[in-house]
Amino acid sequence: MGFQVTYYIIPLVLAFLLCLTVMVYLRGKRDIPGVQSFLVIIAGLAVWSFFDACVHVMTEVQAREFFDAASYLGIAIVPASWFLFTVRYTGRGVLRGRTAVAALYTLPAITLALAFTYPLHGLIWSSYTTELHNGIVVSAKVYGTWFWAHIVSSYIFVMAGIVLLLSHSTFSNNLFARQKAILLIGILLPWAGNFATLSIGMSHTVIDFTLPAFIFSCLAIIYVLFEYSLLDIVPLAQRNIFDNLSDAFVVIDAKGKVVEANKSSKTLLVDGSDLYGRPFSPLLTRHPAVRDALDALPSQRETARITEELGDVAYETTVTPLLQGSEYLGAVILSRDITLRKRSEDTVKELNDMLFLINRILRHDISNNLTIARMSLELMDGCDPDLRGRVQASLDRSVELILRMKEFESAVAHEGRGRTQRLVDLLSSIAAGYPSLHVDINGETGLMADTSLYVVFENIIRNAYVHGNADLVTIDITETPDLHIVAVGDNGTGLSSVAKEHAFDEGFSYGRRKGTGMGLYIVKKLMEQQGGSVEIGDNYPRGARVTVKIKKEKKAANP
Repeated sequence: MGFQVTYYIIPLVLAFLLCLTVMVYLRGKRDIPGVQSFLVIIAGLAVWSFFDACVHVMTEVQAREFFDAASYLGIAIVPASWFLFTVRYTGRGVLRGRTAVAALYTLPAITLALAFTYPLHGLIWSSYTTELHNGIVVSAKVYGTWFWAHIVSSYIFVMAGIVLLLSHSTFSNNLFARQKAILLIGILLPWAGNFATLSIGMSHTVIDFTLPAFIFSCLAIIYVLFEYSLLDIVPLAQRNIFDNLSDAFVVIDAKGKVVEANKSSKTLLVDGSDLYGRPFSPLLTRHPAVRDALDALPSQRETARITEELGDVAYETTVTPLLQGSEYLGAVILSRDITLRKRSEDTVKELNDMLFLINRILRHDISNNLTIARMSLELMDGCDPDLRGRVQASLDRSVELILRMKEFESAVAHEGRGRTQRLVDLLSSIAAGYPSLHVDINGETGLMADTSLYVVFENIIRNAYVHGNADLVTIDITETPDLHIVAVGDNGTGLSSVAKEHAFDEGFSYGRRKGTGMGLYIVKKLMEQQGGSVEIGDNYPRGARVTVKIKKEKKAANP
């Protein structure tokens, strides 16, 4: 058996050693999903580079034939293993079970068998001899029919894996983007070299560009392993989170068939052990409203939100169309069990209803008692006028407190959903209730005011008139990109520093005609409920100035 030394084996030996290094590194990570298929790729590259090096060392044709055939232990399995790895790496729901994986390696197994038995049929090489070029023995091969079939299938596997990587919609994370880019470079280099060699059409192989590409391929793979923690931080974490969601999550294609589903979808939405590839709508027998929304989606193409109560369980389901321009691609169905939330909401509603009822009863009974007391006071003769005045003032404050509580209850109960009108019209209607008070309204905004804002501005204007002794109120309306701003200034007596500090405290009152101390407190609470704010300060040259800031509603972005 003859041997020769050629510089062609240098990159092959280096590639082999690098592959061994990667394999040793991956041994400690075999429990991580995806590592086993990646190990097969690296092992295939190691076998391929080792036996190709052996081919270049040998000078006898029988030895070169044997090692050339042995190199197909790597050549045949690498493309299929690459595709399998991309499937596992991206978490796609295909190639499930051993049967599917065995079917994937059927063609590689046939190729390997034909390579070792080529003299019997000539399907890999129709002839295999050696020639001498520049003092180096090289192989002179004529490729058979199956060789080209193997080349085509290999390119299909490689391209399919590349498509999976490029189309994988993982989190928008630069780490995964770089992982994929470097993986693509690593896997494409040898195949680009192989394509270049075949394109030149050398039947007598002197230089195979596939060989030097191996060294760069291995370097790229090692770089991504250590620099970007490939297989330590992988998109498969997304799959783990996806499967462990308590919410049902289903993706269907344009034909209504399931292309993705998590574990919860099988127990929450439908019954069945395997949803993949099945029409989804017929499985929604327990959710007719969701089924109707799904059936209407291709034509209506609008997100539907459905709340259903099935027995003791409540569901909230969102059906969202997937569109690419005007083309309907499918839909995403997200459903969750909201039973506990629904019970809590019902409990809160019942408690609120009970509180409102209690408040009405107390307000009604106390109001009746106060009315009787006022009438009795008016009928009393010979009562100390000063004492009678204090009693009358106390009764008036009690009546005012009842009115304020009624306003507060009304505003809270409506939660901003009462009758709305333009802010300027609302302010004008409030001003009309104080004929002796001159009210100037400056500016305009697109804000539509509701019941709660009526209570807010009515209290502010009443305070200026009753407690500030103002005869002029100026209202300035402005806005910013995020806020509606309404400043109410008066020419009244103004506020002391103590009054400004405590104006919004519950029960605090000021001025000669003290009230219940609830007006501005109610104003503050109503604005906090709506996410706004209210401030009080001095007006110039005299009086008080109350500034109300109301957040603008954000418009939904166009999809």
